[in-house]
Amino acid sequence: MSARLPVRPLRGLPRHVRYNSASTSAASSSLSAPSPPPRPPQSPLPDLLPNALPHHDMPEHLVSITRRRLRQHDLSLSKMSEQDRARLEAAMQRVQKDTARPKVDYETGIAGASVERRAFFADGEVEGGVEEGEEIPGLEVGRVVEVRRSGQTTIGLILSHILVAGRPRLLLLRPTGEIWPVSASNVQFAMPASLVPAHIAASVWDPTLLSLWSRSSDVGIIGGAEADLIGKDEWDDMLAARRDAAVIMRRVTRETDKMRARLVAGGGADTVWAHFAPEAVEERGRVTTVDAAQVLLDAGRASDAKPVVVRPNTLSAFAAHTLLMARPDLFVADETDMWSSSTLLVRSRAEVARLTRVGKLIETRDPVLVAFFEKVDQVRAGIIVEWTDAEKDILHVLLLRLYETRSTQVSPAVELSVNALVELKKQGSSITEQTTYAFLVDAGVVPRTDSLTASALVEGAERRRAMQPATFAPGGESSAAAAPAIDASLDTLRTDLSDTVYVIDDPTAIELDDGVALSPIEGSSDVWVHIHVADASAVVTPSTPEALAASYKGTATYLPEGAVPLFPAHLGLDRLSLRTAQGTLVVSVRVGEDGDVKDTKVGLGWAKDVRVVSYGAVNDALGLDAARTSYPFGRSALGKIEAASLPEKDVAALSCLSKIATALRARRFKDAGLEYSFPSGSVSISSSAPSTSLFSRAALPSRPLAPVDIQWSYAVHPGPGPEMSAQLIVAELMVLANTSLASYCASSGIAIPFRSSPRPLNTSRTPSHLTLERLLAARAPGTGVVDAYDVLKSEIYMAGSRVSTAPAEHWLVGVPAYTRGTSPLRRFDDLVVHWQIKAALARDAGLPSPFALLQADEVNEVVKRVEAAQRTAKFATKRADAFWRAAYISARLSGQANADTDAGEGATVDLVDPVEARAVAATIPASRAGKQTNVFVPALGTQATLVHTAGEYAIGDKVMVRIEGARQWPVPAIDVVPA
Repeated sequence: MSARLPVRPLRGLPRHVRYNSASTSAASSSLSAPSPPPRPPQSPLPDLLPNALPHHDMPEHLVSITRRRLRQHDLSLSKMSEQDRARLEAAMQRVQKDTARPKVDYETGIAGASVERRAFFADGEVEGGVEEGEEIPGLEVGRVVEVRRSGQTTIGLILSHILVAGRPRLLLLRPTGEIWPVSASNVQFAMPASLVPAHIAASVWDPTLLSLWSRSSDVGIIGGAEADLIGKDEWDDMLAARRDAAVIMRRVTRETDKMRARLVAGGGADTVWAHFAPEAVEERGRVTTVDAAQVLLDAGRASDAKPVVVRPNTLSAFAAHTLLMARPDLFVADETDMWSSSTLLVRSRAEVARLTRVGKLIETRDPVLVAFFEKVDQVRAGIIVEWTDAEKDILHVLLLRLYETRSTQVSPAVELSVNALVELKKQGSSITEQTTYAFLVDAGVVPRTDSLTASALVEGAERRRAMQPATFAPGGESSAAAAPAIDASLDTLRTDLSDTVYVIDDPTAIELDDGVALSPIEGSSDVWVHIHVADASAVVTPSTPEALAASYKGTATYLPEGAVPLFPAHLGLDRLSLRTAQGTLVVSVRVGEDGDVKDTKVGLGWAKDVRVVSYGAVNDALGLDAARTSYPFGRSALGKIEAASLPEKDVAALSCLSKIATALRARRFKDAGLEYSFPSGSVSISSSAPSTSLFSRAALPSRPLAPVDIQWSYAVHPGPGPEMSAQLIVAELMVLANTSLASYCASSGIAIPFRSSPRPLNTSRTPSHLTLERLLAARAPGTGVVDAYDVLKSEIYMAGSRVSTAPAEHWLVGVPAYTRGTSPLRRFDDLVVHWQIKAALARDAGLPSPFALLQADEVNEVVKRVEAAQRTAKFATKRADAFWRAAYISARLSGQANADTDAGEGATVDLVDPVEARAVAATIPASRAGKQTNVFVPALGTQATLVHTAGEYAIGDKVMVRIEGARQWPVPAIDVVPA
């Protein structure tokens, strides 16, 4: 392979451009063809002859190659007739006109996008401003990766890391020459970094070309504006490098096919499944692509052949990957970082058997299927029926479709559920997830008060535990039985604090993790603030069997239909809620009137005088005039909780805490940090605890559930504003505690999960009046509060928070180091912090510890799986909230949500009337005949989709809309139209 001339990127050009999900494939498929000879120059021929070629600073072998190519070029021209040369010259003049090519904005779906691209991005592409992004470790520029989405698969070379509308994307060069923006979550396999030689990887892209790519100009093979930007020689060299990269990728495809044939000869996916599926019929297993390839190559190896050792990211591992991914009836890809773990879930023997049985029932139109649908009709008529085992299998497959929704693999439940429900379909509507959900509700399998979120969270935790077993499971110096006695011996370290501990929370709160107390200092205006935190580590030690399971859950989750606790009820953690006197972990901070922290202590203590008060009671007692929760459709009895009045002594202490919180907030946001949010609409539902096992075949009920009436209430909660409130008092004091815990652990060398965030960056699309510096100056005095629409319009880049065992600044919070340790009953990483601190306190006191102090690598492993679970839970909570907002509004539109509210008390919205909305994103094309703008409806605390035919809206623009409808599946959404 010949070496290429180095690319000389131009300097000083703007980094930022705008991307409108355009097709860049107009002629790029030519990359898959052999490299053509150099393009004939325009006549008259240049005076540059081989012997006159400038070669200063150029390696001799490149000079030789270039001279040889120019001679071949001259030879090819000399063999052409004068007529052919004239025709060629005329054609080249048409192609290479100096006039600027017209630029048009790309509209999603216009002609020109390849069939593959349309299929891959079937659910739409992110559109918006483009910036260069941060590199993702493991997915470096120059790597060849496989990506999957919408049931489509391709490989490509990573050209660059970019941001599209603030979202990280990989710029991927396909073998055809197209350049696609893909999400890291689309990546399923990463090949060795050494696959593409460094000199090729360095020559296939120049950041300057981002401007053309984002404007839909082809940067695949046609040299026009590209050559103008980076120079003709550099562009020619880049095209040659891309052809070489395309050759490598096509070779990978061919060799993968060959290796896959060898693996099939060794038994294929069925052999891998039989080998790795646990013998316990309901138990799931795991398999890596390396292990799968090893088993199949060993099975197909002749007895006298040399053993082959399969290594990660190699060709044989990739071939095994493609083999297993093609069998979703046997294997399910890792939902978190498949490209990193290369691990798949092995379906249990019972599950595979069920899928097979249901498939045969549908294929043969077995009478069992007919009888099943007849029973569903009976359920709809109010008749009680009994489900048979075969019917439970059908129900399980239908439910499975609502869980296995990732498009990287098409679940077998999709085809099975569609084919099954086709038998029932009596109208022209398609069989969708919404159809499936509605059918299961009608069948009495899914309660009307269940969004299936709780069941999905538990199912996800169980799958992660099966797929990602811990190489390190939190263990201890003692057994689970001995740990409580050892922990009790640490009571000698507890400080007896007699001050009243105020536990301020929502009246519906289940786990009361924290409380605050105030100790005046005689002769000083300073005070001691004591933050008491429930001592969960006294009950849940690293040796507790339930601890490992909880690490895969990550967090307790609070849904409109109920809560999914972090730990099971039998552990009795409810007794650790700070409702009564008990031992606690205490953070004591000496604070001045101006919020200056003068001393910090971390230790164990006693909370003896505990007072539980509600947010509303504190707000009323202190006369805090913060924005209150509103009830746009009237306040139902479900939402009415009266706040009790407080004694004068408590009011005085709470007033002092409010002043301290105000001073702390002002100091924290002096030079850093932003606070912004939108009002949040939520639905409260009066129901029993949600089911957590509907995706488990063993837990399916034998009889349909009796229908229930939903008692619900719709509320809109304001975001944090500049005014102090009871919620902000508690939040500020918890930030103080977490900052103090981070400082203590950092200075003591204790490995814990520190959280950090970098300073946001202005982009080239940031308006001069909305730079980060201008936003900081515009904050409400003494706070970090800034207008949320201004933050959206600024287009500043804010990287997400990071977790590491090394402390670093958390800019958004405005502190030098930060962790989380104030909610150990609700978050597993908080409990890890408690374990570490208690073990360190015991060590420093020379006492036995109920568990060992974890090392940094052990903490990192635990935190990695906890973070994955918490991301899932966060997404699930948002989806559940959106699900119930859509359900409530849909019911309201149909007249089914009126009976539970008193429209005379606080009602402010009638869905018949127009309501005000504000754009939260720029208008984009929705179809050839329409436009779409995402808007926010403040009165309802929710986003909505505005479809219109005229007008363009910028972020923050106001528009009057009318609620047209709402849908819950597959993606909850509220639709509005111009009023």
